[in-house]
Amino acid sequence: MDEVELKDYEISFLLRQEKDVEDVLKLLKREEAEIIFEGTLKKIPLAYKIKKQSEAYFGYLHFKMSKDKVKSLEKDFLTASTILRFLIVAPPFVLPRPESRARQR
Repeated sequence: MDEVELKDYEISFLLRQEKDVEDVLKLLKREEAEIIFEGTLKKIPLAYKIKKQSEAYFGYLHFKMSKDKVKSLEKDFLTASTILRFLIVAPPFVLPRPESRARQR
């Protein structure tokens, strides 16, 4: 039996309302994502209107998922009316600290 390899991802998103985070979680669970970390939602002003909204709730999640299911997840997020924008990225989540300029000279 083949074991599916799960890869780490982060998704950041802008939502119309605070309660819309439930839609995000439902979509991730439907695609069998394993949620590792859930950041807190924060209401932010938008630099320009997105779908007639001047404010949105920003949030992010870290999760594990099969590489094969990411495209399907993207389609689900694109069709969800409660999600204004989203971005899915793969690690590294933390970049290595650059050496100080004094050392480089």
